[in-house]
Amino acid sequence: ATRPGPESTCAPNDLVIVPSTYEPGKPGSYELAVYTDDADATLTLLPVASWQRQHARGEWRGRSAGGSRNHPSWVRNPLYSLSSKRECKLQIFLRQAARAGATPDYPGVGFYVGVDDHDLDLRDVICESGFRKSEEVHAQLTLAPGKEYLLVPMTYKKGVEMTFEVELFSDQPLNFSMLADEEAEPRRKAQVDDE
Repeated sequence: ATRPGPESTCAPNDLVIVPSTYEPGKPGSYELAVYTDDADATLTLLPVASWQRQHARGEWRGRSAGGSRNHPSWVRNPLYSLSSKRECKLQIFLRQAARAGATPDYPGVGFYVGVDDHDLDLRDVICESGFRKSEEVHAQLTLAPGKEYLLVPMTYKKGVEMTFEVELFSDQPLNFSMLADEEAEPRRKAQVDDE
């Protein structure tokens, strides 16, 4: 879902399908069938050579399991810096560990992307993945050239402790890194003081 407003750069109706084998390096052919009730839907192959992949593993543990914006502690979730020198189309995937069973009980997960003005605030959020009780959530957005952004992965409920993965595909070179505590804490200060 996107946040209402003309400044939103999140594309809510675009989906990315990534066919893959369970193990890497297993070549083979496949057929992909897509069924939809949207008469305007299209299926287009993205050029492989133009997209770059970045990956990070993280953890919600103790104070960093801040939950969603329903909790003032949402600012305590891990923070990741994003920026590109050029306009950049970006696909973001947030995954939690797979759970066994016919109907696995996944906690809700999601993420926000906001402009990094060095003061973490919900008014800075330009894109939200929405929260889903599934293994993976996704959103697509476009980053403006030279602008800094923050990616904030989170669980819907506060205090849910577990590991997660973030996978990014960008059509331009992307600066992506987790903020160390000394960089993250000043951004959280105003919200933490309110809490």
